[in-house]
Amino acid sequence: MDWHQAAAYCKAQDARLPTEVEWEFAARGGEEYRAYSWGSEDPDGRTCWKHPGGSCEVGQYAAGAFGLLDMTGNVWEWTSTSFGPYPWPATNNLSKVYRGGSWSRRFNKWMRTPLRNRFPPKSQGSHLGMRCAQTPGDVTCPEGQAEDGSCLREVLEIDCPPTEKWNGLRCAKEGAPPCPEGRKEKKGFGCVLEHEADGPPPEVESSPVSRNRTSGFDSDCDAHYPGRPHAYRYTGGTHAKRNAVSGGAGCKNRDVGVGWNSCCCP
Repeated sequence: MDWHQAAAYCKAQDARLPTEVEWEFAARGGEEYRAYSWGSEDPDGRTCWKHPGGSCEVGQYAAGAFGLLDMTGNVWEWTSTSFGPYPWPATNNLSKVYRGGSWSRRFNKWMRTPLRNRFPPKSQGSHLGMRCAQTPGDVTCPEGQAEDGSCLREVLEIDCPPTEKWNGLRCAKEGAPPCPEGRKEKKGFGCVLEHEADGPPPEVESSPVSRNRTSGFDSDCDAHYPGRPHAYRYTGGTHAKRNAVSGGAGCKNRDVGVGWNSCCCP
């Protein structure tokens, strides 16, 4: 399902999608900071992953933190939060955050509770799902409520580099202004680009995409991507641009990271 379908379903249940912060708190066991919803043990035998047949029946595996089922694995879960520099959300809706890993993942890193992923709201897939949340009537939000009833994000402090300090909005050197040049404070969003009050940021031309052979992953491609036994790494450009270039060559992603896609190709 796409984000709009997930949000509409929760609204029909007199509920809402959880914020990204709410989702992570529930998955990690609050202040326990669990690596996975069940703890630190490897995902094998504890969740629905490496499952090429699709999603698994809910409750097939033991409950994790707070007695919740399938917070790690089975399907990625949409949140209400727009993707931006953590810990603040973005002011635009160009992409929405989803969390938790899914049945199609094969590498541990995708299942860990801190990992963030995102898609445009209209994107959909069998690996995407949701769970709904409600705000108890006796809960008071210190920074006020968002339109959907969730609490606006309150960032009290984050770890900063040794030469900087948290000023309530960002990590900055002593004597620096609250927000850097070209940005302004917005409650619940930290320092935002000045033009974001008038709409989404303009399109930025990305760098060209390059492709390099990575034969060390050929055996993995041969085992998991029939007909695509040759491994390549695509770098440069945006994630969407790399997908378009590699897809045009008949390749499939085997793994992705910041600035690169590892692909299996014909």
